[in-house]
Amino acid sequence: MVCRAARSEGHAIKFASASLLLLLTACGSMNVTVSVINPKIAAVAQDEFLLRDLLPGVHALDAEKTTAAYQVAANRHTAVLNQIATDYDRQAHSLGSPRGDKFAFAATDLREITIPLVARKYITEAAGMIALEDRIRTADDATPRNESLIASLLRERTQRKRAFIVASGQGLDAMVRSAQNAGIGVERDVLIADLQRQQTTALDNLLIGDANVTAFREAFAVTTAKSEDWSPRFDQSVGTGRFGRVDVAIKMESRGVFTIKGITFDPSEVVRIAAKATTQALLIGAQIAGVPVPKRTGATGDGVALATSSGELNDLAAQQTTNATKTADRQAALVELATSILAQEPGLEATDDATFRAALTAIKAKSTAANTRLTQ
Repeated sequence: MVCRAARSEGHAIKFASASLLLLLTACGSMNVTVSVINPKIAAVAQDEFLLRDLLPGVHALDAEKTTAAYQVAANRHTAVLNQIATDYDRQAHSLGSPRGDKFAFAATDLREITIPLVARKYITEAAGMIALEDRIRTADDATPRNESLIASLLRERTQRKRAFIVASGQGLDAMVRSAQNAGIGVERDVLIADLQRQQTTALDNLLIGDANVTAFREAFAVTTAKSEDWSPRFDQSVGTGRFGRVDVAIKMESRGVFTIKGITFDPSEVVRIAAKATTQALLIGAQIAGVPVPKRTGATGDGVALATSSGELNDLAAQQTTNATKTADRQAALVELATSILAQEPGLEATDDATFRAALTAIKAKSTAANTRLTQ
């Protein structure tokens, strides 16, 4: 009995250890990893798009066409400035001297200084753009053809145009706001143009651009790049929790830059699970070791269902043992009855009536005794 109790304890410890291992491995985790690609992959794709999309347009231009385009832009710019100067004059006349003198001075300053200065800037920029476009055409006609140089010059042309447009728009916006602050009504289309310029740069302020990677033509080159062209771990944020409920908040501070902003932890649930798992492990260990676990009528709490099933299993095992014992006893009774009949065989074959009756009486007595064991 001592040895059996020791085996029971050993099984219980093994199952408790297994349950503890399951608890240790049960955890929550969140892992955000940002990989970066070799810049050359996207650069090659961008160069191909530049050569395909912009180079034909440069070949279609010449000095005269480029000069005309910048002149049209300059005329639009100076037209707005002339309109502002006219508004200043109107305000000066309505107020009269001396209250309107500052508006008259502002109108004169615009016409004699600002407008000629703006016109010269457009002329200078047109000359610079003509020279750059000539370099692009010369590089494209050269042998051997240096596509990298051509793409670089095309990129410079795009950036130069964008920078000049932004600078011109900022100067014009300043003039419009100055006139508005002075109480001058400015044409509404100027404000609309200003709004459109702001919208073109609005994506720079968004968290993830336009949130649609398919809008970028370079996406195919990036997604088909080889694994060795990627740096697998550029930015990584990991949140892990064990022994309870864990909530991890990871925020993207900017494009591709993630940080952990908060973690909440609740261990109460795992304590309850641990207690329940330990109870279940002990009951299972006891059952495997052969220790009976009785049913508890009306009981509640951890392990009740397992104890109930264990008790029912014990009852079934006891019933099977009882049935087997009864079956063995019935077989023994049949054997004893057959033995008695064989023993009385000489008396059954005797010629005298007394001996025959004595044999029948003995068999009958044995059959009556065996019948009780056969029908129980």
